[in-house]
Parts: sequence; C-alpha cells; structure tokens
Amino acid sequence: MKRLGIVWFRNDLRLHDNELLAWAHANNDYVNHMYCFDPRQITDKTYKCDFVKCDKYRLKFLIETIENLNTSLISNG
Repeated sequence: MKRLGIVWFRNDLRLHDNELLAWAHANNDYVNHMYCFDPRQITDKTYKCDFVKCDKYRLKFLIETIENLNTSLISNG
C-alpha cells in the first residue's frame, strides 16, 4: 500500500531547512504540496484599523515567492 503525505506551506516557504518537508518525503511514497492564500492576509484593510494590510508590492512579492517555491519543488523532483 502506497502512502500519501500532504505538506501545507503557510509561512515557511523555504525548502533547504524545512523539517516537515524532509520528514514527509522520507516517510511517504507520494507527497502533495499545497499553499492556500488566506484572504485575511491579502485583504485591503484590517478589521479594526484603517491601514492597508497587504499592498500590491507585498502581494507581488508573495506570488513571486510561491512561484519560486513551485519551480524549486519541480526541479527537485
């Protein structure tokens, strides 16, 4: 019977020192990698204050980081 692991990326998007990722690949036959955008993280305004929580530059950086993570996962097999 094959084992499937799921790695849910949240804040730590690095590969080289990610212990959960290393454990998942060592203990499973297949591993699915997931990242979900949290609407609370990319909203225009916070609920209690009136300042911008995530501007377009921060969002662009987050998207580029996730694209880089995806490229690294593909290149590492």
